Amino acid sequence: MDAGKTHTVMSIIMGLRKEALPVAGIKLTGTATGKDTWNMLDAGACVALDFVDGGFPSTYLSTLDELLNLYNLLISCVAAQGASWVVVEIADGLLQRETAALLQHPQFAASVDAWIFAAGDPLAAAGGVSVLRGWGIEPLAITGMVSMGSLGIKEAQAATGLKCFSASELQSGALNAELREVSPKMSPRAFETAVGREKVLKS
Repeated sequence: MDAGKTHTVMSIIMGLRKEALPVAGIKLTGTATGKDTWNMLDAGACVALDFVDGGFPSTYLSTLDELLNLYNLLISCVAAQGASWVVVEIADGLLQRETAALLQHPQFAASVDAWIFAAGDPLAAAGGVSVLRGWGIEPLAITGMVSMGSLGIKEAQAATGLKCFSASELQSGALNAELREVSPKMSPRAFETAVGREKVLKS
């Protein structure tokens, strides 16, 4: 909570828009609030959906099967609307019941091209990355509130061995080259032949 996840999603969308490809935003879990999807649209998303669009006013106490079906529905919807990249926000924290169930599900984890972890401070970054690695997930980078000061960035990088990006860096496209590397099929040149094969990124 309050780690900067939604702002991270907005920043990644703004950065990916520099690739001249349509980017969608999805908020997969949480409690109904319109502002998050509005913020994604303001950042340049071609379409922005959340769990409400799948019929859930909240995903609290949802079963794993319900969440997986919701995920597949929302991904299919944004792909049908032409998205090449999908940036997905998962609400709350790693130890929250629904979040933990999703991230430990092999099929869900395998569908993700890149994981970006938003942390509030260096200790949260170290602890969160440790939990993710224990689940077999290796984040591509760290961001969030921890990136608002040079000391926080330095400590988070030292504790995790991962790069820590500020929101302004994400917005400028500083992570785009690494995202293309983990999703090599999706490039501006490949768009006409790859439309519909959406790339999924998590924050």
